[in-house]
Amino acid sequence: MEQVLQHVAQTVEKQLDSELEKLDAMDSNDLEAIRRQRIEEMKKRAKLKQEWLANYSGDLLVPPAEARRQRALTVHSKKTIRDKQDSDSDLDFSD
Repeated sequence: MEQVLQHVAQTVEKQLDSELEKLDAMDSNDLEAIRRQRIEEMKKRAKLKQEWLANYSGDLLVPPAEARRQRALTVHSKKTIRDKQDSDSDLDFSD
């Protein structure tokens, strides 16, 4: 067991060393490219968040027109006292 743990530790250490070598080998152009890519990702997320906030109706049930604009629609369901399935999934969003 001890040998297995030692082998795993050595493998992880080698992987970390290789990652550190990659980071040390990067120049300012590489870092700038990573920075630009990260900024673009953040802009896309911010734009998507603004779209979601603009489309959110604030109600528990989303109107069909709003549902079509959203990327994902969550449907909540529960069991009622009579053990009958009570769900919003039977709503028809087609025109």
